Amino acid sequence: MRNLNPSEIEPGRFALVFNHQLHDDEPAHALVVRFDWDGGTATSFELDSWDNPDEPTFGVELNSDPVTGWASWLNGDDALIAFVRPLADEEGWARVDGGAPGSSLHDFDGELHEPETWVSFAMLINAVVLDQPVANMSRQTY
Repeated sequence: MRNLNPSEIEPGRFALVFNHQLHDDEPAHALVVRFDWDGGTATSFELDSWDNPDEPTFGVELNSDPVTGWASWLNGDDALIAFVRPLADEEGWARVDGGAPGSSLHDFDGELHEPETWVSFAMLINAVVLDQPVANMSRQTY
């Protein structure tokens, strides 16, 4: 796998670390997302708490709830996201109209090489998994 937080995204495996705040009254916490992108309209992913080597891991181990899955955006605009969350004994899928990475941007292909596009997509995946309000989402879990 390439280094964390690359300056440009290329097809293949890459990882990004970003801060996420679930609620305004809670502190932000770091998440890591690992994508394996085919260079086209599909990717697999793993999303979990970030185990920062400079900090004790006890809190991360308690909060770890890794999510794996895949996503596809065949029409370049809408995203289909399937996920498995083993610790919660849950799996599911969601369709998000307009949820494809880079879908709201004019240069769709060029923006897929920007790390911010993928962090935004990871935040969408996280919201889908946690069943947070997402505009234009259909979601089902099992």
